[in-house]
Amino acid sequence: MSGAVVARPSADWMAHAVFRQQHMPFSSDSVPLSPAVHMARLTDPARLAALEASLLLDGVGLPILDRLARIACALLAVPVALVSLVDDHGQHFPGLAGLEGFAGDDRGTPLSHSFCQYVVTSDCAMLVEDAALSELVRDNLARRDLGVVAYAGVPLRNAEGQTLGAFCAIDTKPRAWADDDLSLLENLAAAAMAEIRARSQACRE
Repeated sequence: MSGAVVARPSADWMAHAVFRQQHMPFSSDSVPLSPAVHMARLTDPARLAALEASLLLDGVGLPILDRLARIACALLAVPVALVSLVDDHGQHFPGLAGLEGFAGDDRGTPLSHSFCQYVVTSDCAMLVEDAALSELVRDNLARRDLGVVAYAGVPLRNAEGQTLGAFCAIDTKPRAWADDDLSLLENLAAAAMAEIRARSQACRE
């Protein structure tokens, strides 16, 4: 991948996951988030209140978000794409394409099956080329139960700058993600958040 390498302190439990701060270069170094900080960010009261205000938790789907997920699948040639909102118990998929089994039926999973939670707590894009090689996610149950091998996710941020979830693409085989892949996901994430904001405002009126 092109661009200057940003030096960050390493942490073994985050190794092999690649993070990209929005509008900043890629870095192959890990982001040093402790489990305590990770959980504190997931459970932030203001963030959870913003999620509740979206009215898109607990199996609620939105056709326009499903359409954006299908666009991601088509343009990135991946089998699965998700609009994922992450709270302190699990992730909810108001937009999805290609996801089968219990996760697709329920439009969500517990955190045990979530890669998107790390996008939320790091507040930056995350790339995993092969989950089997990642200290961070190799034991995540999404590998076993959902067949997740490669993952690219970008933050879904509200107008207040809170990261509510991730717009992600998933492959069932190892994949080296390109800069253009993340740029596409960032554009789709912006479109998804615009739809989420419009729906929330309409429901309040």
